Amino acid sequence: MAITKTKTKCFNQFDQVQLKEMGLDEDYIFQTLAYMGNAAHQMAWATMTLHKAYDIPVEIKNEMLKMIQNISDVQELLRENRKRIIEEKAFDKIYFNQLDDMKNEILRC
Repeated sequence: MAITKTKTKCFNQFDQVQLKEMGLDEDYIFQTLAYMGNAAHQMAWATMTLHKAYDIPVEIKNEMLKMIQNISDVQELLRENRKRIIEEKAFDKIYFNQLDDMKNEILRC
């Protein structure tokens, strides 16, 4: 299912209903990654547009390219942390399910 965006006064916002249907309404890292992806996309367009301006120093253009790379680098850090958090939650769920099973077994005795 593709996520659509709804227009608000200030910015495009992901449809919270669709996020909820996908179980991502409280996955703030996922939402942050999506917004950062949009930001990188917009910066790429801005950089391509500015590339045509010959009176802008190349240093400024290079700074813009660095910004795009920085967004990508931070996204990678967030992805790694999101993966770790998901794995920890899965471990916790398994662990607590095992504890519940043990407790139920003891109560049966």
